[in-house]
Formats: sequence, structure tokens, C-alpha cells
Amino acid sequence: MLAIIISSLIGYLCGSFQSAYILGKTINKIDIRDHGTTNAGASNVTMVMGVKFGFLTFILDMLKVIIAMNIVSYMFQISQNLEIYSGLFAVLGHIFPFYLNFKGGKGVASLIGIFFVINFQFGSLILFTLMVFTILFNYIGLTGIFLYVISPFCLYFLGADLFVLFIATLVSFIGIFKHRENVCKIRKNEEKQVREFLKEKFIKGI
Repeated sequence: MLAIIISSLIGYLCGSFQSAYILGKTINKIDIRDHGTTNAGASNVTMVMGVKFGFLTFILDMLKVIIAMNIVSYMFQISQNLEIYSGLFAVLGHIFPFYLNFKGGKGVASLIGIFFVINFQFGSLILFTLMVFTILFNYIGLTGIFLYVISPFCLYFLGADLFVLFIATLVSFIGIFKHRENVCKIRKNEEKQVREFLKEKFIKGI
């Protein structure tokens, strides 16, 4: 139990490194949560600050999960499940950073990072699938929901134990709930479409 608590705490603290917020403050002197969709994540950084910083945010959000899981792997070299605990709590740290009044992002990039650590090939497959899903369905919010829906099943396939799957399911419900505004905007036809956004960027130039 102590190992689970330590692993979860390491994950949460690493996950609380809020890439979007820090880049917004450092580069543009803004709180990213006051602009665009007000979400502290890679997609909003892309819309507000540009593709390059959006991509950097995405990488950093994955990297902090990878770091957390590797720290736990080094400390406890007996259980993949402890790594997954740290990864899941890193996602929660991203969503609920303690020093930002628990108002963070939606954790999609961070969740992808978990799969890259468990199995690089599987993580690559997940990322490719999400890219195709995004292009087909044209809404980044739907992609996030899709990832949260399938993630417990993916973890089961990768050998996670029942308690890890329980935590993963709770995290998925939280992640889906965080996307509720996207769903409302899609229903009202107010959500930014991915293909439309990409066309604008290519016309104006990245």
C-alpha cells in the first residue's frame, strides 16, 4: 500500500507541471486559461499561441508522465502496475494542479504518455489511431472522449490488474466529464473543426 501511495504521489506531482500554463506565462505573458477555450492543454495552446507551441505542450505533457513512470520503475522494479498508478495520477495532476486552484487541462496527451511507457509500439498505434479518428470525425474533443473510453480496455489488454483498471475507469469518467463543454459546443455547431483550423493555418502560414 505504501508503494502505491508513493507511486501515486510522484505521478500527481509530476503531472501538476502545467506545461500550457507555464508556456503561456513565459512566452506570451498570459494565463492560457483566460484565452481561447480556457483549457490549459495542447489544443488550446495551438489555437492561441500557434502550432509550434501547441506541439511543444503536447510533448511536455506526455514527457512528464513518462518521467513519473520511469522514476517509479526505478524505485520499485517489481510491478508494472505501480508505474501505471503513477501515470494515472499524473493525468489527475494535469487536470487538477494544486497550485492553480485545481484548474488544469483535460489530460489527453498525458494519458497517451502512459501507453508509450508500457509498450512503445502500442503507444504509437494509439497515437496513430487518434490522429486518424481526429481527421475522420473533425473534432479534437471527440478524440479525447474516445481515448478516455478505450483506455481502461487498453490497459486490460496490456495486463493491468483489477484495482488499476478501477482507478483507470474513474480517471476516464473524470476525463469524459471534462469534455462536457466540447459536447455542448458540437451540438450547437460552435466547436472549432480540425480540418477548418488546419486550412486556416496553411493559408496564413504556420
